[in-house]
Amino acid sequence: MDVWVTVVGVAADARFRDLTTVLSDPGEDPDIYLPFVQQSTGSFDVVVRSQNGGLTSARLIQQAVSELDPSLPIYDVAPMSRVLATQTASARF
Repeated sequence: MDVWVTVVGVAADARFRDLTTVLSDPGEDPDIYLPFVQQSTGSFDVVVRSQNGGLTSARLIQQAVSELDPSLPIYDVAPMSRVLATQTASARF
């Protein structure tokens, strides 16, 4: 079944899936951003820039989310350096 959507804008190339995907590869399907209510996967990522970093930031993020909705789970809080290291580990190996 084909699904029609209305294009409301075009974004520049972005590393959405991972850092190693060749964006110009004709075999790669393009990434499409859809409203969360139309294409929910049940979870999403949030990126926060912080000057103090570390566990202090993680606690502040968890506190802020809990104030909005205490039933929302927060997990896998990690510094961007760890996320990048995990994504590039195979290539570096």
